[in-house]
Amino acid sequence: MTINAAAWLDIDQDGNTTAASGADTLFQGASMMKTLTCWMARRYLPMDRMLTAIEADYYEFGIVREGDAISVGDLIHLAMMVSDNWAADTLARGIGQHLLDTQGGTGTDMDRYCQQATSDAATLLGWSGHVIVSPSGLGTGNRFSARQIVGLLARIRTEYPWLFTVMGKLTHTVTITGGRNTTWGISHSVGTATRELLPEFRAGKTGTVANWNAYLVWSWQHPDGTIHTAAIMDTRPANRYADARALMDDVIDHPGPLPPTPGELVPLPKGIVTGTWVKVGGKLRVITTSQVLVGGELRLLS
Repeated sequence: MTINAAAWLDIDQDGNTTAASGADTLFQGASMMKTLTCWMARRYLPMDRMLTAIEADYYEFGIVREGDAISVGDLIHLAMMVSDNWAADTLARGIGQHLLDTQGGTGTDMDRYCQQATSDAATLLGWSGHVIVSPSGLGTGNRFSARQIVGLLARIRTEYPWLFTVMGKLTHTVTITGGRNTTWGISHSVGTATRELLPEFRAGKTGTVANWNAYLVWSWQHPDGTIHTAAIMDTRPANRYADARALMDDVIDHPGPLPPTPGELVPLPKGIVTGTWVKVGGKLRVITTSQVLVGGELRLLS
């Protein structure tokens, strides 16, 4: 297996790690941050609420412009499918204002969003060490790991199936009011040609920093019919999908959870036997329901 990325992770449908390297290292992550922003929007805002963009960068290749009024649902499509930065920022401001109105707080609507996103990621998702300062992923301040973003996408698949579906759609038509009064057809950044290389792809989000650092988080269907979730962190854009292909091939060729690291105490993989791995006499052993660890030795229960 040749993967050029700095880190990667794959987990199976039960959450077991099947391939990993540097999975807990924190990265900038770029536009993969929009996955968290849209998860937050799904939690706090109705999909038919109209939000008005108050800022836009006319020098970037985005769709949303200042004064556009777009539904939360369509803004999520724009953020997840074509990675529109101002769609993500508009969602974040909408969430922040909603929180200021209903729960109080200090600072601007964007400040309030970042505070809540940081808190929810810790308390609801179990993240630690993360930094959230940009809902779109622009700038260099965000920090999160492959394990964190993979866990989020796996959660979205079961918690918000509608959002998971959006992350896998090939095309969608957005309605824009507020002056422009138009519709706009969009296509997923992981398009048809890429899906020929990755036919197992079901949903996902890319991230790219200045055409140099590339990221991908995605869910894919294993040949056994189950859904895996994976991430590639910090590779070159030209290698992004080749790395994803190599990771999936490795998981397919080497089925089953990774063995525990010597000395590490971890739950035994599901479906094998009830118990835990322990290090006894320098070797990994299993405590079964008929054994107990006493004084560093395994003893049968009497």
